[in-house]
Amino acid sequence: MVHGAVSMSNSKNEFILVTWEEIHKICVELYNQMRNDNVNPDLIIGVARGGWGPARILSDLFNDTRVASIKIEFYTDINKRTKTPKVVQPVSTDVTGKTLLLVDDVADSGHSIRIAIDHLKERKAQDVQTVTLYYKPWSIVIPNYYARETRAWLVFAHEMAEFMRLRMITREKEGISLEAIRNEFTQLGIPKFLINFIFAEKIERNP
Repeated sequence: MVHGAVSMSNSKNEFILVTWEEIHKICVELYNQMRNDNVNPDLIIGVARGGWGPARILSDLFNDTRVASIKIEFYTDINKRTKTPKVVQPVSTDVTGKTLLLVDDVADSGHSIRIAIDHLKERKAQDVQTVTLYYKPWSIVIPNYYARETRAWLVFAHEMAEFMRLRMITREKEGISLEAIRNEFTQLGIPKFLINFIFAEKIERNP
């Protein structure tokens, strides 16, 4: 199992694999920053789906089980986005008058975070603090707290299978062999058992 964050580059993209260990490490860093600033949210809101894991870890670090969810649909493929992100699952609890900590894995374009903030304020939240593991310099929203800045395409531990499925389609269209694609996944640091799972799935679907 690869620990930490592992990067891989090709002629078009740089990819960084962010493991669960790295996610947990970053959450501890962020927690320490927020505690130093006396941040004490009434409720932690995880942006589905990428924010669920970090939100749960932060709730553990804050020693508080009050966690809710909001779902924003935004990405459709690697490096391709819908024009406007949408709230497809409103916040799952009453936030009236509460101080919130809105958690996501990355501030990329920032549009999804912006929409989530607007949604929570429409629901009469008193204050919304934002925290992401990573921040990209072109984001229209700079989170109140973030741990890393990058321009790379991030592959988080909670989305490796999704990434591989989409990447395999893209690379096959480019004429790249399955063996070369497998080697790319291995180089990135994706665990062998998960690579085998995705390739077995492909063979089952396309015998």
